[in-house]
Amino acid sequence: MSTRRDVLMALALTGAGTRVCAQAAVARKRVGLLAGSTAGERADFERAFLAAMAERGWVAGKTIEIERVYSDGHNERLPELAKELVRRGVDVIVTGGSPTTIAAARATDSIPIVFSSALWPVEQGLVHSFARPGRNVTGVAITDVDVVAKRLQYLREAAPSATRLSWIWPDFLFSLDHLAGGRVDLTALLRQAAQRAGFEVRFHALRSGQDVLALSESIGAWKAQAVTAFGEDSQVKSIIALALRNKLPSAFPAREHVEWGGLLAYGARGINDALMARYAAGYVDRVLSGAKVADLPVGFPTAFELTINLQTARELALTIPGSILLAAEAIR
Repeated sequence: MSTRRDVLMALALTGAGTRVCAQAAVARKRVGLLAGSTAGERADFERAFLAAMAERGWVAGKTIEIERVYSDGHNERLPELAKELVRRGVDVIVTGGSPTTIAAARATDSIPIVFSSALWPVEQGLVHSFARPGRNVTGVAITDVDVVAKRLQYLREAAPSATRLSWIWPDFLFSLDHLAGGRVDLTALLRQAAQRAGFEVRFHALRSGQDVLALSESIGAWKAQAVTAFGEDSQVKSIIALALRNKLPSAFPAREHVEWGGLLAYGARGINDALMARYAAGYVDRVLSGAKVADLPVGFPTAFELTINLQTARELALTIPGSILLAAEAIR
């Protein structure tokens, strides 16, 4: 969507990191952290978040109190945990991706909510648009359909004879909760992105912990000529091995996937928990300082990178176009 490309993360964070609150004049605020993981898995994010907040004058135990709730991987607990934060009277709730944000938004339509890594916030009804969220929810999104479409376009250019695409993603990414209830089927959007790149597509849903070999038969039956995938690290490594065995060009969202042997990757540069935590802190600082959440644009990465594995290209007998080589960082 064009509005997404027009909204820069820098705009959403203007002034963040340069303003320090006047501690003597500000009552202690309560910040709720809602996570679907364990405390240990969220440790890097929390450490970076608290450090970034302290830089802005919001020091845990002095000017802010931190209320933590973790579901330990049990998403069914998130709605009650979100309500618990509301009962504790927090001034803002910080969430991660879609499941935690949906739970928080259903628990309150008045307490500000800042998400740190949402995937499809418009499609899920969390915000009206990237430029004008319009509700009590805003934050940082890490991908959209335009980025996915660009990744597939690069794959098509790298392997122009491939037209049948197997799309392997975690099952929850194909169908997401909507704030108003029900589910959002994203396959129509994704199919359009594939068709624009010249691919006929078949989707393969991957469950958490599932052995990728279980998908090999359906991929073979489909007679796939290319693969795009995402999942747990172990699953992605297995998908890469499967693609190489079957001489299938592959596309992924992150550089490390290419370092593991995938053909190419296109996605936001340098995204990690620590970086997203710092961006989230910028939003929380502005909210606690009086900014209206509905008017804070959703942030979006402004730097993207294309990476290509030339060794994999040689194994697949592909001649990579010069236009891609000029745009990409090559791994030999």
